[in-house]
Amino acid sequence: MEKCAVECAKKLGGVTVVVKGEHDIITNGETVVYCSEQGGLKRCGGQGDVTSGAIATFLGWSVCYRQNRWRHENEISQEEIPILAAYAGCLVTRRASHLAYNEHGFSTQTSEILKHLNNARSFLAKY
Repeated sequence: MEKCAVECAKKLGGVTVVVKGEHDIITNGETVVYCSEQGGLKRCGGQGDVTSGAIATFLGWSVCYRQNRWRHENEISQEEIPILAAYAGCLVTRRASHLAYNEHGFSTQTSEILKHLNNARSFLAKY
């Protein structure tokens, strides 16, 4: 699957591609990153939408970062941002899914995952 993702990203001109699965694969055709955070044991409809929204949120925050709207010490290059945003989006969604599954088991629905996004986001401080 990694090879297909890399080829797809290259053929699309180096865009960042996310392939969801047991381990999410994130690549821009050059760099490959895996998100192996444990998610919930049940996949539910809409979970990909949550992941896409989380990635879009992190990309939006990256615009603020690049415009120096808040103070930061480390400089992240423009090229690294899409990979980092995709990784963060996958990580947060997987963590929220895990938290929701711990509460609801196999009856977990996307609405329960959404309720855990903020707690999952604070989990990023560990990284």
